[in-house]
Amino acid sequence: MVKDQSKILPCDKILRMYNKSTLTPVGICKLKIRNPCNQKLYQAEFVVIDSELCHPILGSRAIQAMDLISVQHQNILTVEQDSKQSDSAMWGWSTINKEYANIFQGVGCLEGKLKLEVDALVQPVRLPKRKVPVSLLKPLQEELASLEKQGIITPVERSTDWISSMVIVKKPSGKLRICIDPKPLNKALKRSHYPLPTLDDILPDLARARIFSVCDVKSGFWHIELEEDSSYLTTFSTPFGRYRWVRMPMGISPAPEVFQRKLNHALEGLPGIRVIADDILIVGEGETDVEAIKDHDQKLRKLLDRCRERQLKLNPEKFQLRKTEVPYIGHLLSAQGLQADPSKVKAITEMPRPTDVKGVQRFLGMVNYLSRFCENISDAGEPLRQLTQKDAVWEWTEVQEGAFQQIKSKISCAPVLKYYNPEEPLELQCDASERGLGAALMQSKQPLAFASRALTETEQGYAQIEKELLAVLFGMEKFHQFTFGQTVAVQSDHKPLESIMKKPLLKAPRRLQRMMLRLQMYDACIRYCPGKSLAVADTLSRAYLDEGSVEELSGAPD
Repeated sequence: MVKDQSKILPCDKILRMYNKSTLTPVGICKLKIRNPCNQKLYQAEFVVIDSELCHPILGSRAIQAMDLISVQHQNILTVEQDSKQSDSAMWGWSTINKEYANIFQGVGCLEGKLKLEVDALVQPVRLPKRKVPVSLLKPLQEELASLEKQGIITPVERSTDWISSMVIVKKPSGKLRICIDPKPLNKALKRSHYPLPTLDDILPDLARARIFSVCDVKSGFWHIELEEDSSYLTTFSTPFGRYRWVRMPMGISPAPEVFQRKLNHALEGLPGIRVIADDILIVGEGETDVEAIKDHDQKLRKLLDRCRERQLKLNPEKFQLRKTEVPYIGHLLSAQGLQADPSKVKAITEMPRPTDVKGVQRFLGMVNYLSRFCENISDAGEPLRQLTQKDAVWEWTEVQEGAFQQIKSKISCAPVLKYYNPEEPLELQCDASERGLGAALMQSKQPLAFASRALTETEQGYAQIEKELLAVLFGMEKFHQFTFGQTVAVQSDHKPLESIMKKPLLKAPRRLQRMMLRLQMYDACIRYCPGKSLAVADTLSRAYLDEGSVEELSGAPD
């Protein structure tokens, strides 16, 4: 959902530029439009003009949100007003892409091969190959051939003790991502327990930072080559025979720690460079922006030189260059300090107000759950509690509205939100109502992030167990940055879901099978919890954001 009110307000000025005449808008309407390329349905807001001279126009943000065009912002050079910054400004993305083109192409390879350690007491498992839909056979064969050509996988002809099942995930682009079902193998693999860095670890080093860049390691796990014996442990079956991974696959339990260790070793000694997971942060320090940019560019050039030297590949599409504030590991970094990423608390800040007593009671239940992390939040809710008293007349006034907004502001700010710590266990609260999904990511019972969305018209017809599993899938994928590569204890108030997830995949109904396949890339353990223990997720699932498959766009022209 894209809100772009700034595009609506100056519409008379924009339309005057469009057809060289002054046109007065007579109103605003919302229409559903479909992108013929991806068949997605969107809701766009149009300004109505009383004239036959104007054709329907979509704004820039609406067009980008619909994937009709893609603007590569990193390719746009910023012209600095200060002439002292001209040299630095000229060293923009186009120059970097030209000078260091080789670090954005191909598959990287870090030094040293990985030996996977296996617990000899665990019996090997040979899983049968899974059936693949006929429509996916040809794309699957092409993807296997592509991975083999890149040296990521290779065919297996000898007998192997371990055989994993293949998991196919369809990317938004339509291409296939091939993974393996790592659950049986992970029980035998030993972890290195390398300490993973946290945001708290790097915050003291950012006190004087003014300029930031973030780059993402391209296909990070594939940078690590497996020893031959270890490679045979990752053998998986396909309709076209067995293959094994030559590079480290996603999903195996040692992968995040091994990758972090090798990446830290590859980049050690570089000043102003911080690494968490596969996100590399470059900071520029100085008393002025000019000094900070110069300092930043020197550090960035050293990083790019090191990447070229160590065969480390970066993702050009996720390169964020020379920003004054940048999202990093779920927070916004800026010269003013650390802020919560708005996307993490959007489900709270844009939560619709309650429309009845039941809605107020659910909201207050969530407030009571979070009161231990926020002072005086219970006092702020007193005007709302008065609406729940017996024989009280329902009247939503400015007093109740003010209390509602004040509580939402308190909930969505620190210290309510916790910093993510990879060494602490992750919990995911999930719930599904008749028309919405809610999820809250927790550590030590304290929230990391919130999310909610509306169910589509088709999803509203799902059976309740399907809605509940969809809520789990929604939460795991929404918080992918935190849940991938970690064991997540999923809490659900739907008891049958706990038992059906323990059964073989082929015994589940087809719709559940598809969702379970998408969950294969995560290490999720679903357990039943009474609904009263899931106050946050329950509230979010009923006071959900209007975000389903119908996305709302700003339709005003630019």
